Amino acid sequence: MFVKQSEHKVKAVKSHQAMVMQLVAISLLNTICWSIIDAFYLISTFVHRYPINIIYWVTLGVFPMNAVVSPAIFIINFVRKYHRRNKQKM
Repeated sequence: MFVKQSEHKVKAVKSHQAMVMQLVAISLLNTICWSIIDAFYLISTFVHRYPINIIYWVTLGVFPMNAVVSPAIFIINFVRKYHRRNKQKM
């Protein structure tokens, strides 16, 4: 009985650890993406002319980065949980 309780506690800690890692990853990603976008907007308000390449890189590289990486983090977490459940059923 005591062994089952300790196994349950270990699984709960690992579950919380995965959730915390996912939260940290999403938070860091959002911070990085929005800080770059904020810097771009500040530069555009103070500089009247700047190279068109900067606009291309920010528009094509930075804006979609958050939209692509955030779902990937959630999918990785889902696949990991799915494999754990299948291993337990076997």
